[in-house]
Amino acid sequence: MNASARRAAARSRAGPTPARPSRGRTRAGDSSATVGDEAFAALAGAVSDVHRDLSLAPSVVVALLALRDPERAALPPGDAIRTQLGLLASIGPMREVSLWTLDGTGRVRCAGHAGGRPSPGVRGVARRAVVAGRDTPPGPHRKLVAVAIGPATAPIAALAARVPAGRSEDALLLLAEASALLSCVLERQALLEAGEREAADAIAAAERRLARCGLDLHDGPLQVAAALLSDLRLFATQLESELAGHERAAILTGRVQDLELRALALEGGIRELARSAGAPAALTEPLRDLLRSEARAFAQATGAEVEVEVSGRVDAATPSQRIALLRGVQEALRNTQEHARAKKVRLTVEAQPGRIVAEVRDDGRGFDVERTLARTARDGRLGLVGITERASMLGGSAQVRSRRGETSVTISLPRWEPGGAPTRSGS
Repeated sequence: MNASARRAAARSRAGPTPARPSRGRTRAGDSSATVGDEAFAALAGAVSDVHRDLSLAPSVVVALLALRDPERAALPPGDAIRTQLGLLASIGPMREVSLWTLDGTGRVRCAGHAGGRPSPGVRGVARRAVVAGRDTPPGPHRKLVAVAIGPATAPIAALAARVPAGRSEDALLLLAEASALLSCVLERQALLEAGEREAADAIAAAERRLARCGLDLHDGPLQVAAALLSDLRLFATQLESELAGHERAAILTGRVQDLELRALALEGGIRELARSAGAPAALTEPLRDLLRSEARAFAQATGAEVEVEVSGRVDAATPSQRIALLRGVQEALRNTQEHARAKKVRLTVEAQPGRIVAEVRDDGRGFDVERTLARTARDGRLGLVGITERASMLGGSAQVRSRRGETSVTISLPRWEPGGAPTRSGS
């Protein structure tokens, strides 16, 4: 009997899955009964019926019913796989059970296991099941069994187990039942990973366009601005010479100096845009080194005491996240330098399991957050508003809090990894 036939036979004979016990109570007249008691009675009846019809041990019947729980398929893929394997190992006749998938080179890889690490023999039967699409036939002395998961013509995975002698038929029945839910879970995981790869490709394409934009800014507008600044300085020198002794010399030369300062600011702004768009350092150098470098430059420029703490795998962040974090920290430090008059600054960056968080905190004079953000947005300046915009584009957030003696800018970005994907091991 193949896996599909075993699943059909077990389901048809087991009947509908009994209602799940509940702690609620129902009342009819003067009598009361717990819904949980009724559900338990129904479960006991179902176990008895299947046990009688299939001559299975009650523990196997309970495992069959437990493995059908549809709510498990709604868990994150990694959690669903771990739970299903753990259930098989704990209530089934398996000494070890594992899930195997095919990689791009046609090799089987362990996608999860329970009850002990899988042995080479288990790997072998799993490979035969997933490559050939045939389940292991039961036998009284067979101790290694496996079932294919997915279409018979193109299996996507296999469940394999080591079982005591004489229990291979029970084990195959349970593995086939578990494979139905795992098939849905693996398909959903594949869709999630494909969507994330598409999103990652889109981000990479956007970063390449940004890098090209940075080069265009550097080679075009920045050179024009630099030439304009140079011409204004030359003109200021010539004008000062020509107007020597003139009564309005100071006014006219002062006006040219104003224009020179505006041109200098324009050149600096374009240079910063080109650097931000290209961001080659943020993509090639370790992020923790770049952050410490920014902190040292800030300390040298302000004389403030700067403490830096970087923890976790911060360099596992995507290029977009690295750029957003670096630019956010730079802007927060620039805001502190220009407005806070701080004596102590603390920079912390922590890579957490699901997020990466950066915070710049100072002991400066503080400011009105809402009024400042509204004014900078009205004036068309990015500043702190830009930090929030960068974070939100990556699905994260930024918060600015300030009062006299304490200001903090916190940037939080979600880690860009397949949701709940199990850790793969073996080959």
